[in-house]
Amino acid sequence: MNLCIKILILVVDMFLKPRRQSHAIINVFVTHLQVNEEEPRVMWLSGLHIPESYLTALVQATCRKNGWPLDKSTLYTTVTNYATADDVSERAHQGQ
Repeated sequence: MNLCIKILILVVDMFLKPRRQSHAIINVFVTHLQVNEEEPRVMWLSGLHIPESYLTALVQATCRKNGWPLDKSTLYTTVTNYATADDVSERAHQGQ
């Protein structure tokens, strides 16, 4: 095999090896994600980088699901006595 080809193969392998490792890490992470149609029972808003984005997406998804105009929708919160995530037995009802 030509020396140039051997060097090219080594360079390409050096370039692709970190990508293969990062893809493996991403695949492990993605397999743990559970994608479903429902909202989680509990969301730790302060753990999100930009919680406003999540809340905006929540309002948009609810409006789309129910056919409501987005510009007429509001978001409100209710203070509860729940101390842990295990205390919440059911998901919030959308659009009440």
